[in-house]
Amino acid sequence: MKSVGQLMTVKRLNQLVLPASLLFMAVAVFHQWDRIPQIAWELAPVWLVFSFLALIVVFFCDAYGWHLTLKALGCSIAPQESIKIWMISSLSRYLPGGIWPYATRAGMAKAAGIDLGTASLSLYLETLLLTVSSLIVGLPALIKATALPVPGWQVAAILLVMLLVITPWLLPLLKKLPGRFGRALSNLPELSIVTLILLLGYYLLFWIAFGGVFGLFIHAMYPLSYWEAVYAGSVLALSFCIGFIVFFVPGGIGIRESALYVLLLAVLPGTLSVLVAVGSRIWIMAGELTSLGLAMLLNHFMVSRAAGRRPDPIEGEE
Repeated sequence: MKSVGQLMTVKRLNQLVLPASLLFMAVAVFHQWDRIPQIAWELAPVWLVFSFLALIVVFFCDAYGWHLTLKALGCSIAPQESIKIWMISSLSRYLPGGIWPYATRAGMAKAAGIDLGTASLSLYLETLLLTVSSLIVGLPALIKATALPVPGWQVAAILLVMLLVITPWLLPLLKKLPGRFGRALSNLPELSIVTLILLLGYYLLFWIAFGGVFGLFIHAMYPLSYWEAVYAGSVLALSFCIGFIVFFVPGGIGIRESALYVLLLAVLPGTLSVLVAVGSRIWIMAGELTSLGLAMLLNHFMVSRAAGRRPDPIEGEE
């Protein structure tokens, strides 16, 4: 057990991460601002619009990943309903503290008829799958940034450990937890390793697609070669992985931008790296809001359509 003093120290360190990251980015912007006119960059509106539209598709794919996780756990819910819940709850991560996205989604899932055990396990699996898959896709950027010669067997060992973390033996252990949480999990089906690997494969494809869209976003400002675009996509995944780990920072604000700025210096001028890091936050938040609006419209349309197809009540029946 940690002492009260140790817990307070950890809490103070956590509170320093966000202002330190924001200060780092503010200093970087201040030093690079006057150099913006000196670099060869030009905004291509067509590529920017195309990257934004593709970003919205990627966000829907991310939300659908949670639907697939629920489905694997035996939950029956309409895709548009689970996507709407995911979209709304995802915005709550910008609130202080790391618990709000989980609490919001669990509450909305309960209102939609999903029991606590299924909702809790789906959130656990989604977070774990997103973190593991983002780290796998971000490995090339991590290896390049650290400039360490990593043999293939070490990479294989890392991937093996990641797979072992999400194997089915974890669920029986979670079911033995005391209290309400353990009881809620007791009736859930145990997922096979094949199902978990398929879900992991889905999220790997998601990060690859997200990285490709991020490459289009950069291409709207600065031309990248194929391998530079691949590296930039890997950097994006790694920056999100860092944001997942530092979960107590609202939305990873400052953390993700700092990681992007430092890691993109390998392929972009310093000034442009700042622009991309800061601009990507605005790009992503705009995509999140647009995706939420579209998800709400889709859910409303599907509910209205389903209501219109209901047969008229038989005369004499209530």
